Amino acid sequence: MLHRFDVFHYSELSRYLVHRSSSIYIARIFIIIIIIIIIIIIIIIIIITIKIFIIIIIITIINIIIIIIIIIIINIIIIIIIIIIIIIIIIISSSSSSSSSSSPSSSSSSPLSSSSSYDAAAAQYIILVIINFHYYYHHHRHAITLTSGNNSSSSNLHHKYTTIIANGALGKIVINATGLPGHARLILFACTLTVIKKCKKIGV
Repeated sequence: MLHRFDVFHYSELSRYLVHRSSSIYIARIFIIIIIIIIIIIIIIIIIITIKIFIIIIIITIINIIIIIIIIIIINIIIIIIIIIIIIIIIIISSSSSSSSSSSPSSSSSSPLSSSSSYDAAAAQYIILVIINFHYYYHHHRHAITLTSGNNSSSSNLHHKYTTIIANGALGKIVINATGLPGHARLILFACTLTVIKKCKKIGV
């Protein structure tokens, strides 16, 4: 009886141990599967995050390149427009100066025809006056000879146009641009005003 009991007891114990060990193995396998799944999810999240960062970096670089290209194109367009404007001004000034130089007698007797020819002729007179005045002031210091052929004293010009120069904005621009002494700059601007009046009188 005791032997049968021991055999029964040992057999039940062995079944219990086997069952427990198998359940432990199953739990371990389940835990391992869960850990693997968690690791896979983490890896997927990391890959997705890296891809998102790469996409953001690529989009940022593309936007920067597009902005740089747009800025370059705008600068090129501005430069082209400036060059075209300069070419147009040169063509207009050269054509008006050639027409005014080809017929000086008819232009001196005819009335004012166009503003472009007047501006070109006035600019030529003013440039000649500035050159003559610089030459006069630094070398000879005698009365300025205007391009129309009339001579006038620098002191008379100074006294005659002092009020006009003191109140004129153009006088300030000319005075600041020449770099000459005070009275010399006043005389220079007076000569410029005289030349403009002479241009109007001769009708260029």
